[in-house]
Amino acid sequence: MNPPDGDERSIVFSGKRISVSLSRVGSLQSGWIHESVCFGEGVAILPIIDGKVFFVRQFRPSVSETVLELPAGKLENGEDPLKGAIRELKEETGIFGGELSLMGTIMTTPGFCDERIHLFLSTGGVLGESQPDEDEDLDIVSLPLSMIAKSIVNGSIRDGKTLSAFALYWSINKIDP
Repeated sequence: MNPPDGDERSIVFSGKRISVSLSRVGSLQSGWIHESVCFGEGVAILPIIDGKVFFVRQFRPSVSETVLELPAGKLENGEDPLKGAIRELKEETGIFGGELSLMGTIMTTPGFCDERIHLFLSTGGVLGESQPDEDEDLDIVSLPLSMIAKSIVNGSIRDGKTLSAFALYWSINKIDP
């Protein structure tokens, strides 16, 4: 479905990571104002080495919690998702080499945000030294692949992109977690 005729968008806030836009959707008589968070595209990577999955644990101010999640990050403007995945995986975990394959792309919260995240699987990589951005304070955590479903059920893993990546991984590989 395409946007209705008369769609107008104006940016009302521009920050370091996001912008906020207001859109008039539809005609003047039947139109409404819609607020959108403009984030753009990102990547998340499900790295598996020798039966272990590598995560990052970091404090997320938006939810005031420390979150266990897959390594991820925002793409630079126009950056190829595969190149961004290679960059983010190396920065956040130190993992390099091996094979990366795109599992799918998700829209995280299309009701109010334009964010799309490309989900990659990384296999056969080598664990090296992480190089997080200066504004990132994160710990690298590994869990056996066999413990992931239990960690999701008990609430240890609740991040949406991480849950989506595992759902795709299990579905693609026809695995019953």
